[in-house]
Amino acid sequence: MNSDHMLEAHFAKLYTLTVVAYEGGTTDPPPGSHQYKEGTTAWVDAIPYTGYRFEYWLINGIRIEWKSIGITMYTNILAEAHFDNHYNLYISSSLWGRTDPYDGTYTYEYGESVTVTAIPWDDCAFDYWVLDGVNVGNANPIAITMDADHELKAYFHDLNPGGGDSCPTLFVWNGTVYVDYGVIDIHNPTGEDIVREVPILKEDVDVSSNYKAKFRLREGWEGLNFSESLIDQVKLYAVDSQGNHYLCPLVKAEHSRLGNVLPQLIASDDYKVQILLLETIDLTFIVPYQNAQGFTFTIEGCNMFKQ
Repeated sequence: MNSDHMLEAHFAKLYTLTVVAYEGGTTDPPPGSHQYKEGTTAWVDAIPYTGYRFEYWLINGIRIEWKSIGITMYTNILAEAHFDNHYNLYISSSLWGRTDPYDGTYTYEYGESVTVTAIPWDDCAFDYWVLDGVNVGNANPIAITMDADHELKAYFHDLNPGGGDSCPTLFVWNGTVYVDYGVIDIHNPTGEDIVREVPILKEDVDVSSNYKAKFRLREGWEGLNFSESLIDQVKLYAVDSQGNHYLCPLVKAEHSRLGNVLPQLIASDDYKVQILLLETIDLTFIVPYQNAQGFTFTIEGCNMFKQ
């Protein structure tokens, strides 16, 4: 000590980041306790094992679905990484057939093989499968290996187009033209209602005008002498990526002869709309669900006479 000196001691407050990885993966930094200075940003990354996928972090009980996150250390943190080895299979079908299992969303473990069978309606035939947007042929049944989320759709065709005891025809406005979705078979000479569901592709439904979608029903086709259907109720559902259905309100129904028929088409009851040969009903629905991956059109009614 040959002169005066000033000695200062500086201390840093430390916080602990505790990382937990549940079954199906690990983390970076690895599971365990790690200390960081106050205010430091600690980065954590979830690393799923083969066959698993990252689901979410719980950061002090708060769910966060980003795989890699930065945590500012102003307190002790518990970071829990959750993984899962289940994947979804979304099954759908076109008009003129169904599938087994039925249209819907099903969950399976990684690597599981799932068999799906296409079942055409009477006087109809199975055409092909589309798996994740790719035509994969017409093997029936088809086996799907669940190594990821998959979308499977079965396509069918009518063996007697324009004929048979089937009415009416459904059209969907895509913003430029009406897309023909074919004849919906509601023929029932007893007069009892039949309910039919028609899957509708998202790209065929134009909702650019105030979230409104336009559909058209037309009775019969050129060349018939007479045809009559009684339409009871129509509905449109928006379908999300999980297969959930959301009702789109029917706000307008204009009959080519009778004018406004909206009240008759709202509820399932004895109050029906008559539609004769080549007459049309223009339908307008509100579609407030912007995450729709597709649609389902439902019609209830009966066709008793056609010749």
